[in-house]
Amino acid sequence: MRIYLNTRGFNQDYQWFNIAEDNTISISRNWWDMKEISKLPITDDFSITLGKLETGELFLLATDMHSNREDNKGREIRNSFLLISTDEIILRKLAILLLFDYEDLTDKLNFLISDFEEGEFGFSIEYAQIVLAIESLLDRYEVKFEFDANTNEIHKSRFGELFLKYGIQDENGQESIGYRLNPIFEFKLKRFLLSEIFPEDINIIFSFFPHLSLRDIEEAKIYLAVTKTLDKFAKNIFLQDLEDWAKIEMRESFFKKIKEKIKRYRSEIIVFGLVLTILLPLIFSYINLSTLNGELKREQTLLKAEVVEAQIQNKNLSQTLENIKNRDNEDEDYIKEIEERVSSVEKSNDELINKLNGAESVIITLKNSLGKCQSAKKRESDQRSKLAVGYKWYKKLYQQCKNGE
Repeated sequence: MRIYLNTRGFNQDYQWFNIAEDNTISISRNWWDMKEISKLPITDDFSITLGKLETGELFLLATDMHSNREDNKGREIRNSFLLISTDEIILRKLAILLLFDYEDLTDKLNFLISDFEEGEFGFSIEYAQIVLAIESLLDRYEVKFEFDANTNEIHKSRFGELFLKYGIQDENGQESIGYRLNPIFEFKLKRFLLSEIFPEDINIIFSFFPHLSLRDIEEAKIYLAVTKTLDKFAKNIFLQDLEDWAKIEMRESFFKKIKEKIKRYRSEIIVFGLVLTILLPLIFSYINLSTLNGELKREQTLLKAEVVEAQIQNKNLSQTLENIKNRDNEDEDYIKEIEERVSSVEKSNDELINKLNGAESVIITLKNSLGKCQSAKKRESDQRSKLAVGYKWYKKLYQQCKNGE
């Protein structure tokens, strides 16, 4: 089986890659240009196509599958797989897996593809791991060929809606459209893909696209086309074709069986109707009494529940009030403690101020004493100078007298 992957790296654009059996990755040809694929109505939505190549091999194309990877702008990277093989059974099973077990298969494949910025293409994946992931899910379905397609007649395209629309209403009352599997088509589609021998002259055996028109089907020459929504023209033809994938077929057969049973058991039905006519008033009166009694009991239960809830709320309120009172007492004690601390600090400040005032008066006294001391020293110095001058004068005078001058 040959495996091709259309994806992109972190900084590279989308292109096709060949995932070889030796786990090497190389750039492949652009498979979108292949004749069998180029006419398909492929968009940016998930799609599945099972077909034949001119070489006789079968191919399975799955486009725009979700992944866990993002590009450098934060956008989700989508993966498209192309599998080419001569093993028709594996590709049939894979088509069923992709349609009805999409999440399981994509989870396994997404786990295998990882970003690898140091590599040449920005991602890594191994061939053997892909094969193992596929084989782990293949045993869910078994292909058994039960009937052959009539290849002598010209085959009309089969088409139908796999999903049924239904309205969804959310909590805010807003409506949106949802889809659920149409059980008729799920059964017929699985039977077709797992048991029918395909005609030799068909190239596109099966396709699933979210939206299809009759023109898309005819241009691509799809043998079996399944979609979420058909255009009105294709849907009208589809509903009129009772032999091929028609929902009306099951409804008409159901009503025919009911009519036949009514004819067969007409007398029994009449007797049963008379008995019901007599018993119904009694049954309804009993049902009404039982309903009334049940409603009274439910109301009593609801009242009890409300009383219990009110008691619980009252208890919770009392506890809350008690907690508030305790908090108030704690706050008062704390305020008193703060006030005592402030008073103590103020007292300490007064003591320090008094000490500072005493120290200041001592400094002034010392300063005055120092000034007096300096004045006394200066007077003493002046007197000594005067005494020294007088002494010299008297000494000189004495010398002169002594020498008889």
